[in-house]
Amino acid sequence: MLLFTTAKCQDQYAIAEPIKTQLQSEETFIATCPNFLINEYEMAKKRIVANQNFNFYFNKAWQYVNKNGEKSYDAIVNFEQAIKRNPTNGGPYSDLGNCYRGGFQCFSKAKYNYSKAIELGYTEGFVYYNRAICYYELKQFELMNKDLTMAKNRGWNSDPYNLSGKMNK
Repeated sequence: MLLFTTAKCQDQYAIAEPIKTQLQSEETFIATCPNFLINEYEMAKKRIVANQNFNFYFNKAWQYVNKNGEKSYDAIVNFEQAIKRNPTNGGPYSDLGNCYRGGFQCFSKAKYNYSKAIELGYTEGFVYYNRAICYYELKQFELMNKDLTMAKNRGWNSDPYNLSGKMNK
C-alpha cells in the first residue's frame, strides 16, 4: 500500500509524490480531508492513460467533471497529470482546487491549489472568491475578507456562498 506525505506551506497541505513511509503524514491528510478516500484516489491513478500531453489530461479531467461532477478522483488525477506536463499553468490548479473544495470539502487542499494558481498568474476574480470560501470554512475571516475584496476588484460580482454577509466576522 502506498502512503502519501503532505507538504505544509503557509498552513496549506498538499499531497506530494507517493512514498512508502510516513504514516503520520497520511493520517494528517485524512484528518484535514475526511471525505477524500486515498484508496479511491489510488485506483483512479491506475486508470491514467500513460505518456499523453497536457491537453489530453486537461480535457480528460474536464470530461470527468462534466460527467460526474467535482467529486471525481479521475478528474483529480488527470488534472494532476496536466499540471505535471505544464507546471506553470495556473488554470489546472484552480480546477483542481474546485474538485477539492466543491467535491470533497478539502478546504486546506483547495486553498493550496487556488494559492498556487494565483502565484502562477491565474488571477481571475473567481479564483479569489473560491479561495475566500476556503478561508471562511477554515475560520480565517480576515483572509476571507481580503480575498472577497480582491475578487470584487477583479470583476467577480456573484456571491452564491453569501460571503459578503459573512464579512467582518
